[in-house]
Amino acid sequence: MRLVRQTQAARVQRKKDDKVRSSIAYKVKAVFGVSPALKSDTKQEIDARKQRFDDIKGTLFLQRRSGDKSKATKHWSKKQKARVLEAARTWCDYDEPVKILKGESKNCMGTIVSTQNLMLIGSVLVFVPLANRSVVVRWEDIEPYDQDEPLRQAYVPPSHIALNVTRDFHAKISRILEGAIRKARLLYLQTIEFNRIMQYAWVVEYDKHEQKVEYWNVVLNRRVSTPPKAMQLIERMEPEDREKLDKRVELARSKLVALLNPFQPKNKPKLALRRNAVVFVPSGIVAEESNASLAFLKLEMEAIDGARFWHDKVIPNRQLGGKKARNFLAASPSRAWWWMVKLFVWMDIHEEGGFEPLAKKLLSLSEELQVYVVREVSDRFERSGDANLAKEKLVQLTNLNTATLQLLVTKDQRDVEEEEARQAN
Repeated sequence: MRLVRQTQAARVQRKKDDKVRSSIAYKVKAVFGVSPALKSDTKQEIDARKQRFDDIKGTLFLQRRSGDKSKATKHWSKKQKARVLEAARTWCDYDEPVKILKGESKNCMGTIVSTQNLMLIGSVLVFVPLANRSVVVRWEDIEPYDQDEPLRQAYVPPSHIALNVTRDFHAKISRILEGAIRKARLLYLQTIEFNRIMQYAWVVEYDKHEQKVEYWNVVLNRRVSTPPKAMQLIERMEPEDREKLDKRVELARSKLVALLNPFQPKNKPKLALRRNAVVFVPSGIVAEESNASLAFLKLEMEAIDGARFWHDKVIPNRQLGGKKARNFLAASPSRAWWWMVKLFVWMDIHEEGGFEPLAKKLLSLSEELQVYVVREVSDRFERSGDANLAKEKLVQLTNLNTATLQLLVTKDQRDVEEEEARQAN
């Protein structure tokens, strides 16, 4: 009850004093910090009135400039002292070796000769043998120095040190030159070689990660999400002019891709040469189909094309790449899935929907069913050599339900077992 009465009395007193505060005379005095003190004034109001009066006094009345040119002494709070004491207790002591980080004696070694003012103003007295004198240094500007640390390091011959420095410098210069050469080549493509088709060099691409269509200018290397106005002008061109433009745009695109996004990985020259290898077959030996070297060259070209296709089209795909692709390669025989990759390459070029719809159906099956489908399709493709027949076989098998495919797999296994038993007898 006593607390309630005190609260009510304080409210009544506050209402009385608010009438005084609302007067013009009180407001004018409050501006200069000379308003009279009231009973209901809080501590914040009293401090604000005093601070306002001190500011006006310091502004209006001239003060004598201090002749002391030394820096103001910094006094730490209790928390700062405790934090410094806790951090410096282990190493900031008498006769401890330290390294100076700032000031006139920067990077010089010394020993602490006095810590008397460490807790007061945060500075210590350090003797620097190189200068043969003692300097006052702030605690933040020194760090402990282990004199035996260089002795514990492994010895490195000066020739190796110079070689490492030279190698790092050469690598840095190579990166700078490589970037400058790439910019110069891109500028050449934009200003000289493909300058005339700059506004028409738009290519429609589908971003698989963002799941949307983009328009890419292969000369300016600019991508937009809305159709540019130049696309309408391209549609109105004559067929011959448009065909010529398409060839130039395709050439510009190939050069830009080779310039900005080279296929070879960094710091792997052998792998880069292998992946970017181009096998040139002379036209004079095309008719010699029985030549073993020619057959090997063709097989090598197909292997390179298949590897590039798998790396560029299958692995980046969210629904095909990753674990599904790895399981597919691990489950199927190497020769069988090699024919499947060749079929995927053919479908990606000739089919309107590409290879993705059938590939998704194939990779969604279990490993046992995948092995059966891949073996059947690859056998059809290898025997006939016709990609259309192999594609029809793949469509036929992937459209069957799981139960039917399982029956076919069981029947095939039974036939294989009967054939093995017949051969054994």
